Amino acid sequence: MPDHSVSALIYKYNPNAIWILSVYVICFLWFCISLPSLGSGEIYVFGGALIAAPLYVRYSKKSPFKLRTWDERRLIFSSDGIQFGEDSYPVSGLETAAFYLDTFNGFEYRERGPSSYQKGTSPGANDNVYVRSDGDKSTISFRYKGVVTDFTFCLENYAAFASLRWVMTDWGAAGVNVVWKQAFEDDFITQEMEYYGTPSGLVE
Repeated sequence: MPDHSVSALIYKYNPNAIWILSVYVICFLWFCISLPSLGSGEIYVFGGALIAAPLYVRYSKKSPFKLRTWDERRLIFSSDGIQFGEDSYPVSGLETAAFYLDTFNGFEYRERGPSSYQKGTSPGANDNVYVRSDGDKSTISFRYKGVVTDFTFCLENYAAFASLRWVMTDWGAAGVNVVWKQAFEDDFITQEMEYYGTPSGLVE
């Protein structure tokens, strides 16, 4: 039986996050207290800055102020077990593993819009809402030698998604009790990938 392996990204919290939040809260409180004494121009400037700051942090890909950043360590699933940095969990000690698979980064799909659910109407092409997933909500909860450990991770492409399924199959063959739930069925994933021409990452 060939060995399978896949590397996943995980988030870590920015160590400066508490300071970022503290400064923002202080500025927000100062603005609220000083509001009666501020001129209209100052209200627009400071109020706009307070609104723009969280939007910048939320939508900027490389903002140094993000509360979460990618961990330098990779979470590696393989037929032999799990590796995260210096921590190793051989498959021989794995007892159970429960997965929730949230597709992968860059997965594009059509989601039914609100009008599709209105009584007495039939859904049409214009009812669909375009969605592009970050794929960063996949989770695993596993028990290793009696100790339960949880991770939230991100798969980079469809090839990683498919490889993880093979790893899960290998674990099951090795006696691990593996269960999983997917956000979308396999047929839907391949259908939407074909529709949008999403690169699979598979080696041709």
